[in-house]
This record gives sequence, structure tokens and C-alpha cells, in this order.
Amino acid sequence: MVPTVRILILSEKTENPPDWMVPLKLRGYSVTHLEFSPGSEEVLRFVQGEPTDVILIEAGDSITGILRFIKRLRSFSSSTCVIVLGSGFQYEIVSELLQGGVFSVLKSPCALAHLDKTIRQGLKNRQRLIDILQLSDRLEAVCQELSEDRNQLRRWSEDLSRLHILHQSLTEHLSLDGVFDALVTNLGQVIAYDVLCLCVMTHGEEVHVGTDNPTRSVPRARLLELKEEMLNYSRLFAEDAEFPSGVLVQKRGSEIILPMTVAGEKIGLLRVIRETGRPFDAYQSRILSMVAAPLALVIRNAVIYRRMQTLATKDELTSVLNRRAFTNALDREFKRAHRHGAALSLVLIDIDHFKNVNDCYGHLAGDRILYEMAMVLKKTIREVDVLARYGGEEFVIILPETNLDEAAITAQRIKETVRTCDFSRDHLPFRVTVSIGVSHCPAPGIDSPETLFHQADQALYIAKQSGRDRIVTHSPIWNAESRQFFP
Repeated sequence: MVPTVRILILSEKTENPPDWMVPLKLRGYSVTHLEFSPGSEEVLRFVQGEPTDVILIEAGDSITGILRFIKRLRSFSSSTCVIVLGSGFQYEIVSELLQGGVFSVLKSPCALAHLDKTIRQGLKNRQRLIDILQLSDRLEAVCQELSEDRNQLRRWSEDLSRLHILHQSLTEHLSLDGVFDALVTNLGQVIAYDVLCLCVMTHGEEVHVGTDNPTRSVPRARLLELKEEMLNYSRLFAEDAEFPSGVLVQKRGSEIILPMTVAGEKIGLLRVIRETGRPFDAYQSRILSMVAAPLALVIRNAVIYRRMQTLATKDELTSVLNRRAFTNALDREFKRAHRHGAALSLVLIDIDHFKNVNDCYGHLAGDRILYEMAMVLKKTIREVDVLARYGGEEFVIILPETNLDEAAITAQRIKETVRTCDFSRDHLPFRVTVSIGVSHCPAPGIDSPETLFHQADQALYIAKQSGRDRIVTHSPIWNAESRQFFP
């Protein structure tokens, strides 16, 4: 069914309708006749309330009111076809009406057929205008979508760039502390957060907690709470096969937990928190999920590097420093003592008659003695002291900022502690004693780490030759004739 065309006729007087009003109705148009005044408020309200396709205006002597009316009409109805009928219009007036938004100007009186043809043509033009306006609206909507897509792509590109910087900063570090510091520093450039928690499960359980602002620390009570929560999460992650493998959103979106795995191996958990309660949106969750995989790889590499360092620096049996690590530590401490003019002492320890233990009770028993000896020595010395297994049954201790008398006291404490310890197992009578040599610097003739160790070794040799189970300290001998010290 063809929709009815609605025509509004406006004339200065409504007592006598135009002659062509009835014929237009007979042709199927819906026609309304209203009085047209300069203000035209009633007409404007009518047009706003009733959809109108065509407005026919019978013009008087002035067109000022018509132009004002059309201007107000176009503010809310841009497609209504307006036709003006009048007599004796000059070209300038016709031009002004057409520029003002009138579709056509007809000379009155006008033949019905000509008026009908003009109306139909105006309706066609009106439909074209409506199509153009709709197309314009669609184009505007498409442009808006493209603009939003462009903004999203720009944001996506910027976030990917920040993620790339984050990944680069993570790969620059081989220690877990360095990785976590880089994560704390750079993640805030990608996603705003308040607190960051990292639990590493591949070697025990380590929990690191940091904030987006280096100057702001987490209160101790909150720190302990976060660490306990992370340990609970990590145990669930390790034991529960149904633990989510993707992003886990908690507390109404203000916390996100990211499980980290590499080739099926569970590496740890990353927890990102907004203490203010601001939720992470879906886009931010997606960005955070892109952090988990590379972070897991970096953490696994850091753990492997730590294990390699441990193998390279620790004695496999006793877990104290090995000979190579001791040499490096002694060189470092000797240079530091020389630079600051500080005292440095060295204690060299040998387990008496250790060969008899291996010969009589086997190497497993000997290994157990060595391990327990290392544990005893660890408990006897300070945290700043450096304990190493030098080789076989020999242990060595570096005592920073310790003079000869203080080192002798430490050696005596070690000797008495070992003597009173019970190393017996399985009813085997293991009573252990040690011989100890002590050297120190600054001292005449000691000008290098090698000479400091050599003097401790000489002192230990004298202790063993003198009957064992004793302490000998190195003291240079003054020769009056040559006026110099001899070792």
C-alpha cells in the first residue's frame, strides 16, 4: 500500500479555501488548511506534531515571513517539500526563495495538473534528500565507528609498544629480584595498579610484594597478609588440577591473578591489585594476560641461572661455598680491607685423622661427618663471615674486619664447639677434633690474598705437626741483624 501524502496548505485567510484544495483530496492527498501569519507558531507546532510531506504557501506581497518560517522549519524538518504560489514575483525574489529552501515557486493561479506535477516532482526530490540524509547518517555512524576503531588501534599499538618495553626490561635480568624490580617499575606504564605480588614455585616458594610507587611501602600487617594469601593461592595452584589456567578475576574485578606455566610446568602466580577497588575492565585483563607467558619464561630462566650459579659456587656435599667461590670471595675481601685499611683474618680448619673415618667406616660415614661439620661451622660464625670447603676435609673461613686476637677467639670457639659435638650415628663412636691455622692482615710479608692463605696454611701445618687438636696463629719473626720480618 502506497502511503498517503500529507499536504499542508498555508494561506493568509482560511475562510475561502483554494480552488484546487478539493481536487487535491480527490487525487488521494491528505490535505490540511491553516492560516499563515508572520509568526506562524501554530503552524510550526502543527508540523512538529503531524508528519508533513508537502507545504503549499500562498504568498502575499512580502516574502520576509516566508523566509523566516522556512528557516525555523528547517531546524527540525530538513526534508519537507515547500512550494510557494504567488503572482508577479520578480527574478530576484524567486532566487531568494529558492536559496532559502523553497523547492519551487509557481505563478498563481496555477493549473491543477501543473501543481500536481510539481508536487510529485518535489516528493521525488524529497525522497532523494531523505535517502541522502540517511546515507549521510550512516556514513557519519561508519566514520564514528572507524574513529573509535582507529582510537582502539592506536591504544592497542601504544600498549603493545609498552608491553615490548616491559618484556625487554624483564629479559635484561637474570636474578629473580631484578626481574621483579623491572616488573614493578614497568608494568605501571601498561596498566595502572597499586600492589603487585609474585609467587615463584619452581624452587620452594618465594613471594615478592611491591607497589607502583617506589616511595610508598606496604604496611607490615598488610605485607604479611598478602604473603600468606599468595602462599595459599600457590598451594591451590600446585595441587588443584581444576585451578583456572587463564585470567582469574576476583573481588569485583579489583584483583587479577595470572597463573604462569611453561610447557606444562607450573612456574608461579602473578597477582595485580587495585586497593582503591577500581575494577579492571575486559581490555585491561586481556593486556595483563599477555604478560604471563613471557614473565613465566623469564622467571624460569632466572631460576635455572640461580641453580647454575649454585652448582658453580656451592660445594655439592655441604652446600657451603666451593674452592673457586672462596678464591673470588677472598680476593674481593682482601681488596676491600686494603682499600679501607681494615683488618682481615683467615681461619683454615682440618678434621683430624679424617682418613681413618673413611677407612674404618666408609665414605658415606665420612660424607656425613663433612656435612655435619659444615652445619656446625655455619652456626658458630657470624653472618658476615664467609665459610667454604677448600677441599677434602679442609674448611676455610674469611673473617672481615677481624684482627688476629679476635680471630684466635673465634678459632677457639670453633675448636671447643666441635670437640663437644656428638657426630656418632648407628652406634659408631665418632668423636671429632680439628686443627686450625690462623693468619691476618695487615701484617708484614702479607701483600696478597695468596700470601694470606699461605700463612694460614703454614700455621695449620704446624698445628698438625705439633699433635693436632690445637690452634696456631701466624706471627712473623723479627730478625735483628737484617732488621726485617720473616714468616
